[in-house]
Amino acid sequence: MDRNTVTGFALLAVLLVSYIAYNNYSQKEFETKKLADSVAYAKAHPAAPIDSVRLKALAAAAAVPADTLGDSAKAALPPALRGSIPQTVKLENRDIKLQFSTKGAYPIASMVPAMLSPRLYPPGRLRPLPPI
Repeated sequence: MDRNTVTGFALLAVLLVSYIAYNNYSQKEFETKKLADSVAYAKAHPAAPIDSVRLKALAAAAAVPADTLGDSAKAALPPALRGSIPQTVKLENRDIKLQFSTKGAYPIASMVPAMLSPRLYPPGRLRPLPPI
């Protein structure tokens, strides 16, 4: 290592130490200012007195699970999300036959009649999809 390399590393070390010292000092200033601001806010806005009767009533109401969705909100949901029984919807043309569930439009079965031999899959029987 020559003299220029040593000088460069020394300058980098000085920069690093000064950066750490400056950030530490400014962080302490910020914390003291933040504490003074929070104390001033607490003095300007005192806390309301605690109403124990109201707190007990709120705790009792929270203990009973409430229905979060009203009737109008439930009516606005699609039938698949209302807790109804899933139905099967069949879509077919001359090229493909598909069956979907109304619970999330999940495909139940599919068949491509031109690709299947009648011996393996008799007509009217759809080929089930593998599970996900």
